[in-house]
Amino acid sequence: MQIDKEKYDTEKIPSGIIEEYISVFKNLKNKKINILEIGILKGGSLKFWADYFTHPETKIIGIDINIPRIVFPKNVITYKCNQNDSILLKKIGEKHGPFNIIIDDGSHRKKETENSLKILINYVIDEGYYVIEDWGAGYMNIERYKGMVDLITEIMKKKFMFGIGRMNIIFDPPKTLAFFRKENLRTKLRTKLIKTKLIKTKLIKTKHNNISYIIDCLKSLTKQKENIFVYLRMILFCFLISLKKWLNF
Repeated sequence: MQIDKEKYDTEKIPSGIIEEYISVFKNLKNKKINILEIGILKGGSLKFWADYFTHPETKIIGIDINIPRIVFPKNVITYKCNQNDSILLKKIGEKHGPFNIIIDDGSHRKKETENSLKILINYVIDEGYYVIEDWGAGYMNIERYKGMVDLITEIMKKKFMFGIGRMNIIFDPPKTLAFFRKENLRTKLRTKLIKTKLIKTKLIKTKHNNISYIIDCLKSLTKQKENIFVYLRMILFCFLISLKKWLNF
């Protein structure tokens, strides 16, 4: 895709980052979506999103500590906001979310990036994207960027806490991106169990679908010295019954 570098004054073009975004977001191009980008700088990327995502009701939000004095497209809204301002971040999330895409191309500092993630990830829809751009700055010998690499590692380790399912970490300097795909793990698990019919065929129809019954069976089987696979199967049933109740079947 040929991109007019003069029209869109953004470092995302020469770095090749914009091509990664096009590849990932191509299925959203003509859909009604909400986008939030942290870090406006000269406003080039916001202008690009306004042209690239063609649905007339698509809404684009940009935040930064400094807003450039330029004319933005009609569907672009900007806010002067520090990434450490948790209250304002929440207000923006409540007013304009939920978002299909959130891109953090802001300070590239660990504290601000982490604070934004913890607050704004809650305003990303299921199957939506939270992207941290230029996290590779943490490899530079610059004090203010220290900790960025560790932060990405921490997010990967704690992905379930953030409701993250899939991830794509790109390190191809100067192009460094971390794509995190939001997933409702509870809904996903419930759907999977329905499809495999584990609960429908093995638990819902049984007359003895309660924990106490399973425990009694286990005690009985232990006395009878049954095969170990029978024990494991009963334990699995016990777990699935608890899961059934948790999923509100």
